[in-house]
Amino acid sequence: MNSINWDEKLICIKGFRGVGKTTFLLDYIKKAFPNNNSALYLNLNNFYFTKRKTFQIDTFWKEGWLLSS
Repeated sequence: MNSINWDEKLICIKGFRGVGKTTFLLDYIKKAFPNNNSALYLNLNNFYFTKRKTFQIDTFWKEGWLLSS
């Protein structure tokens, strides 16, 4: 976690299915933004994105779909 430059505009976390990528990212968000709902985690494997585009992210902000501690 400490070897990643989190200030980069794009960070790629890759690995086989089930190795803990999602858990790793959610743990980082909870540590980096404690008691703060300013982080948004999107799982693009969700069926919600089958008919929607990722550029519609403002919908998540408006509807309050933010990660909470």
